[in-house]
Amino acid sequence: IDGLEHYHQGTDTPQNLDLRSLEHHGQHALAFARHFANQDLDQLSRSTKSSVFFDLFGVVVVTYPYWAARAFALLGLSLVALLWAECKREDALVSGKIVRSALSFVGSLGVLALLLAGLGALITLGWPRWAASTQRAALFAYLASVGVAALCLTLSLQKRRFGARASALGPLLAWACLGVATAALAPGATPVFVWPLIGAALSQLLRRRSPLLRLLLLAPAVLGTTQLCYTLLVVLGGQAVFVAAVYSSFAVGLAAAELEPLAQRARSGLRVWLAASALAALTLAIMGRLATSPATGSSIAYGFDSRSRRGFWLSSDHRLERFTAQFLGDSPVHAQSATFAASTPLFQGPAAAFELPAPQLELVSQATTPQGLREVVIRVQSPRGARAILVWEASGASVVAFRYQSQPPLQLVRFSEELDAKLFRLAAGVGYSNGWTVLLVAVPSEGGILSFETPNTGALELQALDKSEGLPQLPPGVAPRRDSETVGPPGDQIWVTAHPLRVPALPGKPQ
Repeated sequence: IDGLEHYHQGTDTPQNLDLRSLEHHGQHALAFARHFANQDLDQLSRSTKSSVFFDLFGVVVVTYPYWAARAFALLGLSLVALLWAECKREDALVSGKIVRSALSFVGSLGVLALLLAGLGALITLGWPRWAASTQRAALFAYLASVGVAALCLTLSLQKRRFGARASALGPLLAWACLGVATAALAPGATPVFVWPLIGAALSQLLRRRSPLLRLLLLAPAVLGTTQLCYTLLVVLGGQAVFVAAVYSSFAVGLAAAELEPLAQRARSGLRVWLAASALAALTLAIMGRLATSPATGSSIAYGFDSRSRRGFWLSSDHRLERFTAQFLGDSPVHAQSATFAASTPLFQGPAAAFELPAPQLELVSQATTPQGLREVVIRVQSPRGARAILVWEASGASVVAFRYQSQPPLQLVRFSEELDAKLFRLAAGVGYSNGWTVLLVAVPSEGGILSFETPNTGALELQALDKSEGLPQLPPGVAPRRDSETVGPPGDQIWVTAHPLRVPALPGKPQ
């Protein structure tokens, strides 16, 4: 996904495609096909095993089960406990200093995050759109250097306040707590925190050994930080560069003892550092203002409400560009739309009514399952052959399970089973008005069978909306997009609503 300015845009063309990425996708697809072709899929579907996995240098994939991830997190915590006990033998009062050092380190990171976010916002003020993405490497290098220098200064002050051992162990304690919390809530993310911690803790335990060995033990922290920061820069683009900069500063705490000479220099050269930082910030601000912006993405949808027989122009863009503003006029409504199942605000304006075939919902059956739930079976169809059909239950009934074409949906784990339902649905915006929603893609021309189970026995109301690419026609006087503007996500589309399907209450059951 590097080259984010073309992602889901009309400029996502073969000319802007990295053929190496295409080859890489093909290699994975072929390997997956060969692997699963030789598996017992029935047995595989019954497997509930969850694994942690990450790659080393893009050469080998390391994988192990969740229980091992939690064991490694406890190992990191145990190594920190050993260091704590060792310090306590030398100084009976050191425990309080270690805790205060850890809290001071975390507090410094919080202040640093606000500082870097504000500094990044100040530098990028007035930058053209996408400039932050094209300048993200330089912006990250600057913010990370500021963050590391500021944290080194903080560590130097902590040493004077808490002593050398406590100021070095405090950040490790913070890392250990975060590693244990991650192991409990999202084991798949533990490599980011646990392996750097284990290496740094071993380096502290062997601090009287060879300096080369200690540096080698810090390698997981260096490699892990480098890989995660690169990934964050690619995934976040230029919108949150400070997040990667804060993490790199967080990793500095693992090498607090080794960075003591640098911390001393940071204090002695504070004025020079401040002057150099101000000059670099000014240079970056000018570079971003001179950056050439790629084509701006925009999208417009024609919506036909088959119930009221009215047409609408709709846009889910955050702001209207020149092309979309032609459809929506000078003062379009910007609000949620229950008619078109929009969970986020849409720009809306009136349009001519084009008589388009509406999607159809047909009740096939409803009955009580052996488990005492109510199963409703419906047929979903798009007479105009739309690419996707959105179906939702509008009365607020809870749905505990559903099947499409007799198959349940695959359960995909993205973070962990515990966080999936909350974090992913929140991030993706899945679900409309907190109700049950399902998006069906490539529905057969004769329709698809959708069934769901609910404990509700009263009347239900099912609604649908089908979506297809393109527009019915452009209004008179609308100019096409200029070269500086392209089609953005979700693209120009036609939306048509269905007549609601009202499912009567289940006979013989209390309402």
